[in-house]
Amino acid sequence: MFSWFNNFKIQNKLITAFLSIIFLSIIIGIIALHSQNYIQSVVTNFFNIEGKLAKLSLETQIAILTARRREKDYLLRYKELGFKKAREEYAEAVQAQVAIIQDYLHQFKQFENHQEDLNAITQVEHIVNNYKTEFFTVVKLLEQRGFQDVGLEGQFRQRVHAIEQALQTQPQAQLMIDMLTIRRHEKDYLLRTEEEYVDQLHETVTEFKNHVNATELTATIKEQLITLVNQYQVAFDSLVQMDTQIATGIVRYRQSIQQLESLLEQMHQHALADENQARENIHRITQTTVWFILITSSLVITVSLLIALLLAKLLSKPLNFIVQGAQLLTTGNMALTGLDPTRLIQISRYQDEIGEIGRTFSNLANYFKVVIDDIVCVSRGLAAGNLHIMPQGEYRGDFRQIKDTLEIVLPDQQRVIEDIIQVSQGLAEGQLQVTPKALYKGDFAQIETALTTALQSLREVIGDIVRIAQSLADGQQD
Repeated sequence: MFSWFNNFKIQNKLITAFLSIIFLSIIIGIIALHSQNYIQSVVTNFFNIEGKLAKLSLETQIAILTARRREKDYLLRYKELGFKKAREEYAEAVQAQVAIIQDYLHQFKQFENHQEDLNAITQVEHIVNNYKTEFFTVVKLLEQRGFQDVGLEGQFRQRVHAIEQALQTQPQAQLMIDMLTIRRHEKDYLLRTEEEYVDQLHETVTEFKNHVNATELTATIKEQLITLVNQYQVAFDSLVQMDTQIATGIVRYRQSIQQLESLLEQMHQHALADENQARENIHRITQTTVWFILITSSLVITVSLLIALLLAKLLSKPLNFIVQGAQLLTTGNMALTGLDPTRLIQISRYQDEIGEIGRTFSNLANYFKVVIDDIVCVSRGLAAGNLHIMPQGEYRGDFRQIKDTLEIVLPDQQRVIEDIIQVSQGLAEGQLQVTPKALYKGDFAQIETALTTALQSLREVIGDIVRIAQSLADGQQD
């Protein structure tokens, strides 16, 4: 299965394995970086858009409440502070809050992408402008209406004071009663702003005119009193009409503000929903990224372990096999009995360093076997008395000394044996003067000494025998 991988050098195998691990690590890093960038974009979008929208909606509501507070302060305190100061402290504060709201709405448009909320923003802008217009219309009407000695209220007060002064010069009890009744209805209206007091005041004014005509006052004074009371009634009616306009304006801008609060609450709820959705997305993406990194990291660790085990198997098994063969060689098992020869052939076919080791080991085992077989052949030849046998194998390196030694020793032994043979044959032929001629070395020198001694003793014995025989021969003749 991994025959192609076996052809790689060990260096290339290690490089390939580490490159695979690095490649997987790079993939994890890229995925983690991509996930981080995505989370960062989601978080940035959350803080820059969703969170911003939620904050803007809340601040817009706060600005509306602040404007409403300043509006109510103006309506409650303009009589106490005066129109100018009340406008400076409260009406202009309402205008400032409206400007803030308009700025918030402009920012809303930059970040909002829901068409429903964009439509609501456009509607809110329209309502805010109407609120501002209606409020300042009411403020202007209130300033025109006046209070006490200012505006329309001041005008009809001046008229009624003129009537009172005229009546003081011409005392008329009924007319004073009518005038006091008119003032009472006026005060009731100013306190309660109810229509019935306006009607009662009109009736009393009519009675006042009738009573003026029924008096014995001069025509000039009557005309003056009627003219003054008519001017008073006109001023009062203008004030009543202005109060109606003011009340209508207040109702209109309050309806607008109620509608505005409803729309802002809707926008705020949408912003909060988007913010919560963004939080859930961030949490989900973070969890997904963590799990994905854990899974891919586990996968890389598993693949790395598999690669390590594969490398260990591809490297250790052939080496263990060769070590086993080397151990057999050390025990003298040159035939490598018990070792699978096909496995050694497979290892030798590898194109990496393991294959080189396998081929080298195979060659070494074969060489050892050839050398040992040649030495055994020589030994068996010698044991069989073949003195002419010589080493035939190729001896390399230090083994050359064995061959050289055998080539020296075997001729020496051959010469010693041949010398012993020629001595023995000489003795057999009766040549008592025969002597060892070869060079006897080492322990063979003892053979030479023994032969020399034996030959010398033999000569002496044979000499004695010859002399005795000659002596016997001579005595018989005597």
